[in-house]
Amino acid sequence: EINDKINTRLLKQLSSKFGDTSDWKDILDKDETLLKPIIQVDDKYYCFLLPHLIRNAFLILENALLTNGFDVSKYSIKKGKYFENKAVDLFANMIQADSSYKGLFYKIVEEGVEKKPEIDGIITKGRNLLLIEVKGKNRRDLGGHKNILTVLEGDVKKSITEAFEQTKRTYEYVSKNKSSQFFDSKDNAIL
Repeated sequence: EINDKINTRLLKQLSSKFGDTSDWKDILDKDETLLKPIIQVDDKYYCFLLPHLIRNAFLILENALLTNGFDVSKYSIKKGKYFENKAVDLFANMIQADSSYKGLFYKIVEEGVEKKPEIDGIITKGRNLLLIEVKGKNRRDLGGHKNILTVLEGDVKKSITEAFEQTKRTYEYVSKNKSSQFFDSKDNAIL
């Protein structure tokens, strides 16, 4: 039921009507109900699959931002930083860390080229370091794919592999040098 607590503009943006998916021919076709899980019938609104709405909340909100003219690049950067910082904070709290650092850079030379890679987080506990790398890729639209589980599995493996390789590079930098330095984005030595 519509009431004064419901933003009707947002509700209309999240709603579809019967006939909106007239070009939908096959169960694996791209389906607008992924981003518009609420069905409008006359002046009433129905959400038959509440778990679908909740599971896709981030995707729905991101789509709403994009279709309303928000700067995608700024949003993606802020979202990424939020999840990186949250991961470091959660792990640091969980192991009762001595200290934690976020978004540090270090200088290396690979194949004769100077590089400045970033590590999302470093946590110290005694003489131990916990290296953290976060990947926050958007979930792909899987409409039209015949084997959705294979696609999802490939995406997850790719994200884990990328994070592992970045963390491995940081580990090798620390273990191969008697002294390792990490800097903030303004080149100030932090650790």
